Amino acid sequence: MKNTKTRKTRGRAELQLGQFYDECWQSNIYLLWPCNVEQLNAFTGRNFGCQDSLAGDEFAGWCVNFKTVRASGQVIALREWNGGTPEDIATLTHECFHAAEYILEGKVGHSDATSEVFAYLLGSLVRRCLASMQGNKKAVTAR
Repeated sequence: MKNTKTRKTRGRAELQLGQFYDECWQSNIYLLWPCNVEQLNAFTGRNFGCQDSLAGDEFAGWCVNFKTVRASGQVIALREWNGGTPEDIATLTHECFHAAEYILEGKVGHSDATSEVFAYLLGSLVRRCLASMQGNKKAVTAR
């Protein structure tokens, strides 16, 4: 289980990488912040052997689902992170919702009967991403 790494960049804020594995749903979650399109494509190219079709550099957050021969998982990229402002948390939650959809796709259909499954997974992803960003390994590895 990995927690947080820092990647050096030229003239930009340092790219941070958080990673954790959801044992229940067997999914790798990768979190990149602050991240631009070049950094996102470099990460996905290096780790998954492909790039996303994100056009331009205009995004607040982005979630990419990868299933390749090399690896699989969800990559959440946040363009900016200003220390956890309400806007930061809203963007992270939005992207974690997409990750939850990708994780549960084909496993649990979304309905009134399964909405709690989605809600619990969303809460878990947001909590674990925030803990990863804060370097809190215990909170990241807890289910």
